[in-house]
Amino acid sequence: MSQVQIFDNGGSPFPQIEFVQGTSGGAVGPNPGTFITDFSSSFISNDLAINGYPSIYDVDFVNITKYTPYVVDNAASINVLNFSANFVAGNSIVPTVDSVPLAAVLFSVNNATTIANVATRIATAGGVLSAIVTGTHQITVQFYAGAHVVNSVVTTGGVSQPTVVINASVNAPFGTIQSAVNAAHAAGGGLVAIKWSLQPYIENLTLYNSITLMGVSPIGNANKVSIEGLHTPPTSGELCFANLDLLDTSAIISSIAAGTTNIYFQNCTLSITNGFVANLASWTGSINFINCDSLSLDDGIVNNATGTAIINIIDSELGGGGQVFTTRGFVNARNSIIDAKSNFLASAIINYQDTYTQATTFNTLASATFNGAQISGASVPAITQNSSGSISLINVSIDSNNNPAIAGAGGGVISLAGVPFLNNTVIAGTLTTNVFDWKPYATQGTSVTATVGTASFDQNFFTVTNGFVSASPSQIFAITFLTDADSPYTLLSTDYYLSCDVTSGPLTILMNNTDFSGRTTVIKDSTGNSQTNNITITTPGGIVTIDGQTTFLIDTPYEAFDIIFNGTFYEIF
Repeated sequence: MSQVQIFDNGGSPFPQIEFVQGTSGGAVGPNPGTFITDFSSSFISNDLAINGYPSIYDVDFVNITKYTPYVVDNAASINVLNFSANFVAGNSIVPTVDSVPLAAVLFSVNNATTIANVATRIATAGGVLSAIVTGTHQITVQFYAGAHVVNSVVTTGGVSQPTVVINASVNAPFGTIQSAVNAAHAAGGGLVAIKWSLQPYIENLTLYNSITLMGVSPIGNANKVSIEGLHTPPTSGELCFANLDLLDTSAIISSIAAGTTNIYFQNCTLSITNGFVANLASWTGSINFINCDSLSLDDGIVNNATGTAIINIIDSELGGGGQVFTTRGFVNARNSIIDAKSNFLASAIINYQDTYTQATTFNTLASATFNGAQISGASVPAITQNSSGSISLINVSIDSNNNPAIAGAGGGVISLAGVPFLNNTVIAGTLTTNVFDWKPYATQGTSVTATVGTASFDQNFFTVTNGFVSASPSQIFAITFLTDADSPYTLLSTDYYLSCDVTSGPLTILMNNTDFSGRTTVIKDSTGNSQTNNITITTPGGIVTIDGQTTFLIDTPYEAFDIIFNGTFYEIF
């Protein structure tokens, strides 16, 4: 696998190093006398290649540690060479590139002090920078005035140190990302490291198997490398985008093929004007988002309407606007925010600690488990269940102003456990539901008998409105106070307990000839005078009997009876 370095726009690339193995196949270098820089062109000294990750090495000779842009004083000035050496007295050095001397650098130091990162500017005249990056060249460091130590040998001024030959790598810097991708592809795949630039790279890339595009930003620079364009993925293999800002008007990657490539977006910022990050309608490989965020205006994230791609979304915030996140394959989301309408067409959806900020719809064969999520719908249903698959909501909050908050007519069961409704609480009566906690919910928001799970309410005693249960009448055990002046008294639908004061005379109570089955009425001699002034219980015309009689008397002081209508006649108990 190769490492290919891309550099920022509008300027010459830095001289850098790619690490390769020596002729014996083992790791070699660095050695005294070797000049070392950052990352990517090969340096060869004494026919030995340098192997390892980019680093500043502790060597016995003068060490070039960096070669970076220098534009503080003059935009035309090109770069800074940083040196370190072990000196025993104050002196100066003069670096030379291809016999062209550069400005002298004075070291003013105490004895036995190590000096590092001393800078000198290299002028642009004569193409010196380009000469360092390409071809075979010589760099010489000449010390003047005073004693110094090189390779443990004390020398005096005027000594010219050994020459280092810089040989351009076969993986030398490229002028475009596509040319680097092509080179990596020709080498069997690899990492294309892209240097940060103030302006985005504008390229529509054709990508290949086993390619990783990775942005490289300077330490302390929080901005990612930006690439603007619509890219074509390979139809098989692996493809990775890492540490990048990816932007386009319609899609980051797009293909009509039924590709099997596993595609990864890791630590990327994704910006779509109107479309999808991955417009891969027929894709069957996986599409993975890890630690990504979105600056999109209208982004449906993935369009996989006819394929069976596995979608993994981990620690990411994706989407935006009105486009619809459409999938037919398995979806696995963890600790993420999905800011797009979602349309799940088939397979299973597993979500843990996620937030869906827009309406979520299940169609055809889709099944799902949501655990610890929040699903919002604003003025439309938060969830529409039109699937034959089952939906499980565990510790999921539902936030919708629409009535109902959960809609649909699918045959699949919706199971709810620990599901608070933050606004409207209605579940469509066309759905089959299981509730695994005590809380009753309204069916269709009506006051008729509403049954969800194990709770049921009779409309004659309770009203169920928007999920709230209230007694009907408001006082379940309503008390009606009667005297002989009310005789004859016809039982009202709101009566339950009749407290009868017959001190001044007898009282007749007329029960209804028809009433709802199971209605119970309590009649009580509240003053103890019924032995003198009887309380007569009958029905209009004596049509309906009470324990087989047309009338029933309360004639014992403080006596009370419960009377229940069984749908045909009254019974005393």
